[in-house]
Amino acid sequence: MAINLEKGNKINLEKQSSTKLKKVRVGLGWDTSEAIGDCDLDVSVFGCAYNTAGDPKLIDEDYLVFFNNLTCPGGSIQHSGDSLTGSADGDDETIYLDLEKIPTEIDELPIIVTIFQATARGHEFGQIKNAYIKLYNDETNEELAVYHLTTDYAGFISLQFGSMYKDTDHDNAWTFQAIGVGYNIELGDFIKEYTS
Repeated sequence: MAINLEKGNKINLEKQSSTKLKKVRVGLGWDTSEAIGDCDLDVSVFGCAYNTAGDPKLIDEDYLVFFNNLTCPGGSIQHSGDSLTGSADGDDETIYLDLEKIPTEIDELPIIVTIFQATARGHEFGQIKNAYIKLYNDETNEELAVYHLTTDYAGFISLQFGSMYKDTDHDNAWTFQAIGVGYNIELGDFIKEYTS
């Protein structure tokens, strides 16, 4: 049974899975208010290693997986493709993670969601409804955890939904933390943050 997470909660995904966890599917879903019609949310994952200060930094630009780069070298992180509207039933965009193929130097996978052309279109997260992130065992389709955005993110155009990381206190087991922090920056600004 999936664990319902709240902001700040952490879950050991490997313990939550009923079988050995080899592949994880990360699904993002959302609806928009009738007042604005379609709204294009984009999920991105950064393949990061910790620097000497303990901050996550992108190991290489090829390990930023998003709508313009659907897979990383070796295919360990893959994107399902861009949903322009969020109008489909169920998950609108999906990230596939092959845990056995992810390079050993990757320590953390921040999961960032941005609104495409938010400023130009006058879109922000206060107009988004029913947004969630779900994590599955992709081999068994078992739902491991779900995090629904319940905080009001009005005025924000991007957010860090969560992060998967190796928990060094538990044999580097892959762990997910629900973060839910809103920002007024675009994807390019996140790239600068994770590469500088």
